[in-house]
Amino acid sequence: MLSFGFEEDVELILENLPAKRQSMLFSATMPIWVKKLARKYLDDPLQIDLVILLLSSQYFSSPMFINSPI
Repeated sequence: MLSFGFEEDVELILENLPAKRQSMLFSATMPIWVKKLARKYLDDPLQIDLVILLLSSQYFSSPMFINSPI
């Protein structure tokens, strides 16, 4: 939404939320403006990089479903 020009609207909403709340930010990419937004509105933000997690087989499982033939 922010890349489509809604940044001011989103910031207005965030500024009017209660101080005590749970906030989560999900983004497929982490450009600088997303990192700035996270630092501004999130307390002690944690970034989880799924690419690194997927490279380690201990964190990745691929479910397999076997269906009976019709």
